[in-house]
Amino acid sequence: SGWLQGWILVAAVMAAMRGGELVAGGSDIRGGSEGRAGAPAFVSQLTRQGGGAGCMHMRAESSSKPLKRVVGAVVLRGDEVFMAKRQSSKDYGGMWEFPGGKVEEGEDDQTALKREMQEEFSVDLRVGDFLASGDDGRIELFCYLAEMLGDPVLSEHEECRWVGLADLQDLEVPPADKPAISRLQKMQRR
Repeated sequence: SGWLQGWILVAAVMAAMRGGELVAGGSDIRGGSEGRAGAPAFVSQLTRQGGGAGCMHMRAESSSKPLKRVVGAVVLRGDEVFMAKRQSSKDYGGMWEFPGGKVEEGEDDQTALKREMQEEFSVDLRVGDFLASGDDGRIELFCYLAEMLGDPVLSEHEECRWVGLADLQDLEVPPADKPAISRLQKMQRR
């Protein structure tokens, strides 16, 4: 409908003004059943995510469960980033990811990320700016730049290593991690 196209245009302009991007996911925005006051039922929210990144995210409403909120640490060391290989017995087994995990009830993203890194790598973390978000239809991953305070100890992953930013495209990664990789590569080109 016309009002929806107007909102999408406004969101795109606002995202461009902030240097961000408009992300639409999970639904065909051209149609749908009518909700309250003539609004299509699938449109649930349009929000600016993550503070300084200027990234806007539009999420489609559905009858399925809401996406689980997950956080990931993007730890840089020069032109390398810390990556962890998932255990083969887990979802996305054998793929490389930004380490982190689920945000528990009552936690903010930064607290959850610090807790997860302590649990998984026995390392303290200084959490910085929001970098990017992505989802796979089940989880929504919010990635933050971070600094490890100490050396990681491997416990829950098959392997961890420092990967050159130019080599990230060669890794097999879960879909939710891809927007952060794309953002890192754009930052590297500047």
